[in-house]
Amino acid sequence: PTDDVTALWPEGRPVVELGRLEVTGLSPTSAADERSLIFDPTNRTDGIDLSADPILLARSAAYAISYDRRSKGE
Repeated sequence: PTDDVTALWPEGRPVVELGRLEVTGLSPTSAADERSLIFDPTNRTDGIDLSADPILLARSAAYAISYDRRSKGE
């Protein structure tokens, strides 16, 4: 099920490594860059839809509030 974040995936579900991300250092402007970032779990690319999980919309709203406060220095 994709609408219940508490549901366990089946034991036999295959796992596939799709890529690897390597962080090699910090940006010299990372502090300023971090203040301007906003993560939105509902932002997606064409062809990928949200699951029916209602928590996604709540997280999107909460992250927007967090960004607003962060950008004001709160």
